[in-house]
This record gives sequence, C-alpha cells and structure tokens, in this order.
Amino acid sequence: MTDSAGAIRASLFALAVVVAPVVAAAQQDPTVAAAPTDPNEGLLGQFSARLAYNSEWGPILGLGFTSNRFLGQNQKFSFSGEVSKDSSRYAFAYDNPDMFGTNPAFSLGIYRNATQANDIFTFDTVSYGIEPRATWQLSADRSLTVFAGWSRDTVENLVAGGSAILAADLGDRTRGALGLRFRQQFEGGSFAFSTEYDSASDDSRFVKSLASLSYRWQPDGGAVVIDSGVKAGTIAMSQGNSNVGDRFFLGADAVRGFAFGGFGPRDLNAGNAALGGNNYVAARIDAYFPKLFSQVDWFIPGVFLDVGSLWGLDNVNGGPAGANPVDDSQIWRSSVGLSMQFHVGPGALRVFVANPINPQSYDQTQNVQVTFDARF
Repeated sequence: MTDSAGAIRASLFALAVVVAPVVAAAQQDPTVAAAPTDPNEGLLGQFSARLAYNSEWGPILGLGFTSNRFLGQNQKFSFSGEVSKDSSRYAFAYDNPDMFGTNPAFSLGIYRNATQANDIFTFDTVSYGIEPRATWQLSADRSLTVFAGWSRDTVENLVAGGSAILAADLGDRTRGALGLRFRQQFEGGSFAFSTEYDSASDDSRFVKSLASLSYRWQPDGGAVVIDSGVKAGTIAMSQGNSNVGDRFFLGADAVRGFAFGGFGPRDLNAGNAALGGNNYVAARIDAYFPKLFSQVDWFIPGVFLDVGSLWGLDNVNGGPAGANPVDDSQIWRSSVGLSMQFHVGPGALRVFVANPINPQSYDQTQNVQVTFDARF
C-alpha cells in the first residue's frame, strides 16, 4: 500500500548522524588467536539521529534504530521517527529472508503518519497501517513483490470555508489492499511498476497504479552525465469517488520551480486549496558537467528540463457549498534551469534555480530549491 498523499516529502536540508552502535558482549579465550571477522558481525544494532529543514514543513527532527541480528541471524528490524511543527511519521520494518526458505523473502511494515493544517493542506490527517510482503528474486536484477495492506485513515478539522470536495472526505475510514510490485535493473537504469486493488469502508473501490523508468548515460568519456527519468500514476475508480488521502500531490519532486502541492486541481473559491489529482505524469532530464572545471573537483554544474501534469477528480463541485465547479483538466507545466552541486566536507550541497515556463496564475512556484545531505 502506498504512502498517503500527505506524507512528508524530501527535506531541503538533511543531516543524518550515527550516534552510537550497540555491541554484543562476548567472552573470548585469550589463548586463541582471533580469526578475521566482519567488522559489523558483533553489532546488535545502531542508533541514528537526523536534523532537517524543509521550507514547507520547517525544522524536522528524527531518530532511528536498526538491528541486523533481530531474534537471530539474517533478520532485520528498524524503527524511524520524524517530527516537525505540523507533521509526524513513525515506521517499523521487519525483514526475514529465511521465513519461507531462500525465496520468497518475507518483510513487514507498520507506520503512523499525521499532519496538521498548514500552508499546504487545509485539514488535519492521521493514518496508520500495516503491510506484510513476500518478495521473489526472479534473477540478479529482477524482483517481484506481492503485498497486502490494511490502514485506518482520518481527515478532520477542515478550515472554515473549506472546499466541499474536501469536506466530503472528512471522517474515519478503513482500507484493505492487495497488490504487486515489479522491479527490473538494467545497465544504466531501472524500471519499476506497482498496482494494487483497494477497498475502503466508505464503499469506494479502486485500482492504483504507478510506473517509473530511469536511465543514466555518460557520453564523451564521462565529461557529460545525462540523467533522465519518467514516472506516472493513476487511480481508476470502480465505485465511489477518490479520497484526498489517496490522490497524488506533486511539487519540485516532479517539476522543479513549483512548491509541493503547487500545481494541479485547486479550489479557487475555497482559499485556493490544493485538491490533488487522480492522474499524473512527469519527466525530467539533467545534464551534468563534472569535468567542466578540471581543477575544481568539488563543484559540478548542470542544466535541466522538467515537464509534468497532475489532473483528474471524480467530484468537481467545489466552493464551500459545492456550487462552484473546479477545473480538473490536464494542464502541462514545465521548467528549465541550472543545477549546482558542491561536494563540501562530509556531504553534498545541491542548488537548483528553476524558471517555470507556463505556470497558471493560481500555481505556487518555488524558483530556488536547496538540498544538503551529510552522514557521519
């Protein structure tokens, strides 16, 4: 089951710090020479901490713990938690590749996400769920995962004068899902596809599908590095209307130059509220020039072109009373810009300066995006 649309997106500034490993104590015979071992063999687990900043979500604090020897060898357990001013998310994961033999590998995920009304969303959400998975390694570069899922989702506290389209989604609902994911690696890139059938307690039924393709090309002996990618998603309702928790929300992760939730269907008669969409497609191409400045190996300039669209609603009766139709048509957005990568100290600083080519008057743009990631 995919994450809800209200999940926190990639941080603009991220800092991950390994705090301390937990080492198993063992008595050793001092008369016996120690055999060479894996340096991580004795580790029971490892704690981590994260400090981040995002222009939409503000400061973010995170903690994590991972154990590769949970209840014995070849079993992995991990926990992660993040909190910000208007959101929180917690996740547990358990992996046991030997439960059914060598193939398939079993894993289990449990999560809880929550958001509060802010500049992006005009409502609060709480979502928690569980997802068991079985993954078959079809070959060294190909895998197939079958999963089931259950979740309980709540949308509440819509702001006064909020969109009737969002008001229709207020309340609690439970949801069950059954689906599969396929992944294929190939030289220079990868392809991924997932589809799931969902049935919810509000009598809605739908199929949600996602696909992505990425490829890296390095012509001219690596003087130019070209990264390209395309991704798409769709929700096909067989009964009822799509819920805001299932619809897609996009931003700079799809088309740089736009804020998260900054394009796609909006209710202009209810505070310009972002509504999300049932369908999206996005493509991007980046060209980097790592050898342009041969004496400066810590700076890599580049250029990029992005294009994408988010569209489609089952209910277009917007405004506070549902009397104002919303435009949910497919409108393409695109942008061009410059990218700069600075490899400084323990991490990499990336700056993207984007120029949206054809924004709508109601879009929320973001011309500069900065990311920083470092691990110690």
